[in-house]
Amino acid sequence: MVQFTLNIAIVNGATKSQPQEYRAFFNGPSNYYQQQQQQMTNINSQKWYYSSNNQPSAYSWYWTNQDVPSNNFYKNTLPFNQADQLSNWACGRSQISNRFARIMGGQDAVPHSYPWMVSLTKRSLNNIHLCGGTLITQRHVLSAAHCMEDFDGPSDLNIIAGTHYNTDKRNPAPVIAINVHPQYDPDTFENDIAIITLLAPLPDNDPRIGTICLPPDDVPGRNYPPIKTSGVAIGWGSTYFGGNPSTTLKQVVLPILDVNKWPCNIYITYAPGQICAGELSGGADTCQADSGGPLMIENANNRWEIVGITSFGKSCGKPNAPGIYTRKKKS
Repeated sequence: MVQFTLNIAIVNGATKSQPQEYRAFFNGPSNYYQQQQQQMTNINSQKWYYSSNNQPSAYSWYWTNQDVPSNNFYKNTLPFNQADQLSNWACGRSQISNRFARIMGGQDAVPHSYPWMVSLTKRSLNNIHLCGGTLITQRHVLSAAHCMEDFDGPSDLNIIAGTHYNTDKRNPAPVIAINVHPQYDPDTFENDIAIITLLAPLPDNDPRIGTICLPPDDVPGRNYPPIKTSGVAIGWGSTYFGGNPSTTLKQVVLPILDVNKWPCNIYITYAPGQICAGELSGGADTCQADSGGPLMIENANNRWEIVGITSFGKSCGKPNAPGIYTRKKKS
């Protein structure tokens, strides 16, 4: 089954990315995050969005007082002469259908049925898999901010797309930029989200590679996905706490729980920006090396949307210990 965990301030956890110690990917001072937070004390309530500002190689976060539609991301992160390419990418759809068992504690996914799933590998360690990620355009990967601490800058991070096995190291895609959310808090995992920009767009004629859809613009972030519905998490994570990553891509169905009720309210550190999901009876969860991967739902149009990013939890698959996912909101 797909599972995860990690250290936070209020529970005894373990990192969902593989437990290895590397220096932070920033070349700046060790108190980088604290400096960033001090600079932003007056704009904590603002909404952040990601944009190239029509400059193909200058990707960064911006803030605004207004809502920023999801489709604004696509318009602002591709050069004008590439915008039409998006029409060739039917987001959230796969040429290979998914298959689920009636009772799921996790199972192998059908190969290439989630073409937006990618592996984040460490180049300096022979492209070992460390975290998951999700393609949202041909050139952009959504992942967890805490995963970025395992890499020594963009040159140490490769993206492996179109694979079912994490041992497949063919065609690694180099990265040109890593952008962590400006208000990411490594102590509470608030805003645990990062966007990775590839050096070049991935091919749009490979059926094993595709993009996932973003949540609709007219759905309030805090109420979506609805409580008591189910999401699907995928990843190459351990099948038990402390185990090795799975060789094959796994999938697991997880009920969406109320962040304000027990036991979610024990683990949630930032209710507006986090999702609580898992089987309270245990046995179905995400685990180490699943970090950064997507929590997804299939919408009314039979398209898959990313609603969360695997962030942290306590152990893997224990009763009354659901996982916490960064909420993917429209802005």
